[in-house]
Amino acid sequence: MKFLLHLFLPAVLFAAAAFQTVTLTAAEVKTVASPSGIVRMDVSVGETLTWSLTFDGKTVLAPSRLGLTFKNAPALGEMKIADCSVKTIRETWSNPLSKKSTYVDHCAEMTLKVAETAAPKRELILVFRAYDDGIALRYIVPEQPALPGAFVLTSDDTQFA
Repeated sequence: MKFLLHLFLPAVLFAAAAFQTVTLTAAEVKTVASPSGIVRMDVSVGETLTWSLTFDGKTVLAPSRLGLTFKNAPALGEMKIADCSVKTIRETWSNPLSKKSTYVDHCAEMTLKVAETAAPKRELILVFRAYDDGIALRYIVPEQPALPGAFVLTSDDTQFA
């Protein structure tokens, strides 16, 4: 019996170690599509921020990095989605200096608030617009304790791969 216990106990310990649960952070993906659905942007939030773009079902922008770099601050860390909203915009505006007197601004807009999961816990707001014939992207850096007062942006790390 003692012999079996010596064989059994290491096997149980090995099995327990082998099946130990590893915690992985899954990226969250949010999508915005143009009014007709022909343009689609996917934004992935997790260890890195990435975006991709399809037009008429064909990939035109492979998953590419999003981000900003601040002076005297570490690179952006793992992020999580703090808030997300999507709305449709249909506005008309005029330009008296143009050949065309009025223009229609028709798109779907996704506003994504993201925050780092660990210190310094910086926040960014990303605004994506999907038009039937193009896209727009804007970063907003809100006032926050992690970036007190004035800050210096040293680079826009947005990639287009």
